[in-house]
Amino acid sequence: GLDCRQHIGLFHRRKVRQLDSGIHRKLSAVHHIAQFRDQVRQPDIALDLVAAFPDIPGKAVGGFQMLQNGRSYGCCACIGSAGTAIFGLTSAVKGEDGILLNFLWNLKIKAEFGGKTAKITVVGNPFKSGNAKIAVSGEGCGFSLYIRIPEWADDFSVILNGKTLETKAENGYIKINKKWSADTIEIKCPTPVKAVIKNGKIAFEKGAIVLASDKRIADLDKPFTRSVKNGKTVRSCAAFNARFKSNTCVEIDFGSGLVLLCDYAQAGKNYDDENSGVTVWHDIKRKA
Repeated sequence: GLDCRQHIGLFHRRKVRQLDSGIHRKLSAVHHIAQFRDQVRQPDIALDLVAAFPDIPGKAVGGFQMLQNGRSYGCCACIGSAGTAIFGLTSAVKGEDGILLNFLWNLKIKAEFGGKTAKITVVGNPFKSGNAKIAVSGEGCGFSLYIRIPEWADDFSVILNGKTLETKAENGYIKINKKWSADTIEIKCPTPVKAVIKNGKIAFEKGAIVLASDKRIADLDKPFTRSVKNGKTVRSCAAFNARFKSNTCVEIDFGSGLVLLCDYAQAGKNYDDENSGVTVWHDIKRKA
């Protein structure tokens, strides 16, 4: 387990350059530290030498810093999972030979290769599933498109213009090298709920989304009594959150009863309320 400062150092040494992707969206706890740990993996290719973070001990972990697109960030980028939301800006990065798609949610990308303009549109909702649709128009220009396979993915398929690719992953990415015109890519990636077990506690993730119990919809003291291994799928089903708006909600059989969990991003919005009760980690109680 690396801490956030070590993650930032890893990110910087990759020396990635953010694309003009037009990302204007709410950044939330979807970028939990566990998901970011996976996101920083890059293929071994030369990337442009423009870093988002300084690599100077002390200064790198606080204070005001400028990003290359004119935006800025403060010390919140260095306080664990609350600060890693800024890494949504690395959803797409550009290297010398192509574009890397690290996180598949709604975004639009424009970049030039050999004097020709490539446009990429991604449609995805990680709160619903790991599926996504990608449209590429490239005026016939050739470049490599790298699609990251998330660490949590057990099943990941890429369908290019209606044909499933048999390409094997390279350094965690599917690489598609071709001359692009008007192409479509469909990503199929199921996101079952999985267990994360640490220090006698259990938490749950659905793909990149961290799930939480909120006392408005669940008993926070209810223990998990079923037998499950770390990283394995748990019994769950989609549910409806009637108490407050959430991006996703599932019902999990704890063995001691059914428990509703929602995405941590929405449960955490109630954090400042004096009556707030939110937890990601649950007690484990083995049956006698």
